[in-house]
Amino acid sequence: MTALTRQRIFLCAFVLLVVGSSISDCTSGSNAAKASKQHSTTTAVASPSDQPVGPRQFTVTGVSASFANWLTVELHPTTEPIRLQAMSTSPLEVCPANLDGTISASGSWPASSEFVACLPLDSAGGGALPASDGNSHVAFALRPLEKAFSASVTLTVSYSPADTFVAAIPPAGNGNVDMTVTYVPGSSTTGAVVSPEGRADTVAAPGFVVTATQADRTLRSPSSCDFATELSSCIGGVVPSTPLSINLSGPGTAKVTLSLAWK
Repeated sequence: MTALTRQRIFLCAFVLLVVGSSISDCTSGSNAAKASKQHSTTTAVASPSDQPVGPRQFTVTGVSASFANWLTVELHPTTEPIRLQAMSTSPLEVCPANLDGTISASGSWPASSEFVACLPLDSAGGGALPASDGNSHVAFALRPLEKAFSASVTLTVSYSPADTFVAAIPPAGNGNVDMTVTYVPGSSTTGAVVSPEGRADTVAAPGFVVTATQADRTLRSPSSCDFATELSSCIGGVVPSTPLSINLSGPGTAKVTLSLAWK
């Protein structure tokens, strides 16, 4: 092999080495660009507990309250005041209550709220409750101002929720319970269960029936809940953004809690 031949072979090998290195660099850069593009188009899906609960409103109908047998509502508000609008056959007052439905000074409300006594609703049946601290489940009771009167009551509650839970304790008396709560869910399921007052939602209340209806359909299918909730189960088949009614019927002599949840 001549010196000229050896020089040519060396030159070719050098060219191949440089070209191969450039191709490798180009391929690596292309793969990195692809990976970067794929990563940039990936979005995280929030878990139910991460999804915020928006402002909500619900209406309670079919309640007959007296000074001694009142309607109690439990919920978990943010620091925004709860607003009430009632229609009644007699003037009403709203009182701080414990989570068991009893009325007492401050009740379940934090001391910062200074909600320590009953407040009359205005002449149009409206009122706003003192602000809570946003960290507490609170309860309020609605009853006639005068001890001698009973009242047929329709109550609409508007508030900013900290979680999805709502409960209503209907008045206990001699007549039957036939209370309905209506709201517009944003979820495809809803929680609706009745239990003896003070017991877990898994404990049945004998003689009571909960019926969920929406757009002339009765919803009966048990389902896992599609939102974060304290309840153990939900009802499926709910159409979001469509009014939903939950009716509770049973003997009025028993004290029960209707626990609800929706997103």
